[in-house]
Amino acid sequence: MCMLVNPFVCVCVCADVSAKDSSQETAVNLIALVLSLALVSLLDHTHTSAIPFLLFVFCSFLHIKCNYNACRSIHLPTLNPRRYQLLVRDFLSSELYSHVDLRTPSQIASDEDLLIFPWPSTQDLSIFRPFARTPIRTFVVRVGEEVSSLHTSHVTEQISIFHQENYAITITREVGWLGDTRIVVDVLLSNHSSTTDELKALFHATLLRVSCDTINQSTVWLRPLHIIHTKLSEIVSASDPMPLAKEVLQISHNFVCTQFEVFIRSMEEKCWVTSRHHCLIGQWTSEWSSHWSR
Repeated sequence: MCMLVNPFVCVCVCADVSAKDSSQETAVNLIALVLSLALVSLLDHTHTSAIPFLLFVFCSFLHIKCNYNACRSIHLPTLNPRRYQLLVRDFLSSELYSHVDLRTPSQIASDEDLLIFPWPSTQDLSIFRPFARTPIRTFVVRVGEEVSSLHTSHVTEQISIFHQENYAITITREVGWLGDTRIVVDVLLSNHSSTTDELKALFHATLLRVSCDTINQSTVWLRPLHIIHTKLSEIVSASDPMPLAKEVLQISHNFVCTQFEVFIRSMEEKCWVTSRHHCLIGQWTSEWSSHWSR
């Protein structure tokens, strides 16, 4: 509750806002009562039925607008899927990774979606563009999947890349129900994964998602993303996509290992909370088998 009150605090006293809330609500209700009595007496002498309807529409839109402005004025420092993706995109679009100027909670708030929340379960990371003129038309991300559904030799080889991590990512190629070829990224979490491990896994998944788009090769440190983009495009039409998928995971994992700590520090400098998050991680966790760690 205190986090919701903080954006409205002027003198760093949350109790002052809470105390004034009920008195302001009482005052607003009193003003509304007086205005409603005046409108009723005014409309009683009106013979046009359109005027009450127009007043209702006007007051409804005014009420929605006021609530919208109130929601926009709330600046929460905790991470949800949308805020986290925006921050990762800011980091990956920067030209100098050693000093990244991420946006603050108040700056991110203006780009959040209020009317339609696009991530019921990190679905905003997914792509569905069947008529686009690009090799990667469908890109699906599933977080917190069950390992037992992925037991294949190729998946085992991919998981072995993450033997020192508390998460793993696999890339497979599937045929969708519309007959389209889709790239599927499964994010697996260990039983011992912490909040930092979960954020690292989502950072890796977002990196792969951003790599599906056109990458500017002029930025030297983003060249690995351009390589990933090329490899992902080749996976769509390759006769054997698994070697390419493993190569993509190796390149992206090396990038994550060197840049994730920089990203976390940059977030903490902008007063983002990294000790907890609300990024809707799936329910399944796994224990890496010993032969996967070789």
